[in-house]
Amino acid sequence: MGRDRRSVVPGEIYHVWTRSSDDGIAFVDDRDRRDFLTRLTVVARRHVWIVLAWCAMTTHYHLLVELVEATLSEGMKELNGGFSLLANKRQGRRSHRWENRFSSRHVQTDEQLLTAMRYIDLNPCEAGIVDDPGDWPWSSYRALAGLDAPEPFHAVERALGFLHLPRAEAEAFYRGFVVGALQPSVSDTVTS
Repeated sequence: MGRDRRSVVPGEIYHVWTRSSDDGIAFVDDRDRRDFLTRLTVVARRHVWIVLAWCAMTTHYHLLVELVEATLSEGMKELNGGFSLLANKRQGRRSHRWENRFSSRHVQTDEQLLTAMRYIDLNPCEAGIVDDPGDWPWSSYRALAGLDAPEPFHAVERALGFLHLPRAEAEAFYRGFVVGALQPSVSDTVTS
């Protein structure tokens, strides 16, 4: 018996993530990450996904996707399955790369959207991989902060548009919003 289809609504935004099987390595190297982003470009175009934020870690990845059509499950199947086949072939691997199905959360407000974007872009910092989100090239942070050109699938204009600011001001705001979450508050440093 098949699984129930997820309820998704066209025009809505979803925070989506997938973890590797048994907390193993999903992305062995930068070539894996580049192949994944290439696959994501194809899937986003085919399924008309508006990718607002993204991050490829070692054991998992995150996407923030606005759906034009209700194709989240179909696109995720294509993204995860296609990447797994390619990476497993290159690495001589036969085991499952991804744990179960992907997970998703419906994002309903601008506040939830900004919080999800920040959460996604701070993942490498929270994992202790880098101290500054700008040091991790495998996320949306550098493009949203105005430090780099976006990946082909990344809808930077749309993502920053939720801030209702001119582009340069939106990039500056986003840099402060994300990096500010890393700064200890004055009360934290006094009590330490």
